[in-house]
Amino acid sequence: MPPSTSAQSPPEPVPIPKPTIEHIIVPAPPVHVHVHSPDKKNSLYDAGVYLPALPGMLVALFGLWAAHALAQRRDRKKAIADLCEALKKIAAEASAAAIDAWIESDPAKRASGVASTKRLLQSAGITATTLKRRTNARWSWGLSAPLSFYPLRIFERRSINLLRPVSALRQAAMADPFEDPSRGTDISRADAINAAVSSLIASTDRALFDYQG
Repeated sequence: MPPSTSAQSPPEPVPIPKPTIEHIIVPAPPVHVHVHSPDKKNSLYDAGVYLPALPGMLVALFGLWAAHALAQRRDRKKAIADLCEALKKIAAEASAAAIDAWIESDPAKRASGVASTKRLLQSAGITATTLKRRTNARWSWGLSAPLSFYPLRIFERRSINLLRPVSALRQAAMADPFEDPSRGTDISRADAINAAVSSLIASTDRALFDYQG
């Protein structure tokens, strides 16, 4: 007897029921957030208000100090340079007046030249004394050369002392018998006077260069 086909067929799968998802709302207690606001009366004295701006304030103050210091140094250098130029101009005028007085034969003009020479040499001495007083030896600072390891350099700034060259010019210009009204003309004095004034001008330029660094 042949086998039955219904007995050999596999059983059909039983469908699995799908789970049902239910949204359950669980009530939660309310959350209270307390935000503390500082008192406006004390806000001006609160350090936390100024701390964020403190670095910027320090940088600004340093910039103002640096600009003021550089402006002072520039003005000081210009004043010293102006005094040196004035000294050279006075020395040149004094030497010219002295030479004219030495070679002048007219007694009246000679007396006028002698007076002018004495006045100009006195002015040169005052200017040289002022230069020495305003440029006392002291330690100073300056910017280093580009690509240098140290941005600043400290050095000793020497004073500008030109009293000795001025004294040498006075001795050459007013050597005896410069003020004697009975003396004759003497053109040979011009070489010594020109040498003295040239030495004074060269010493002034060299001293100014050393002072300014």
